[in-house]
Amino acid sequence: MEINEIENLAQFAINQPLYEEYDYLWKAMVKLPDTYQTVLDLRFKQDLSVSETAEIMKKSQVSIRVLQYRALRLLRETLEPKKFKI
Repeated sequence: MEINEIENLAQFAINQPLYEEYDYLWKAMVKLPDTYQTVLDLRFKQDLSVSETAEIMKKSQVSIRVLQYRALRLLRETLEPKKFKI
């Protein structure tokens, strides 16, 4: 499974074998800015809704969606192999 195929990371929190198999994913997440880590944790590890996450983070729902998008994009870039030009 590639990172861009993952729609709901909450499945990893409830499925221990998957969690262990994707330990690299959680290690990569700690390299993200704190705000990105928080939004991904609340949305996917804790399986909270956008509105619940917005309330906790004291941001608008639109801001949460933008943060989530940017966090996932950066996480994807972090996990993709580096491409070198010859």
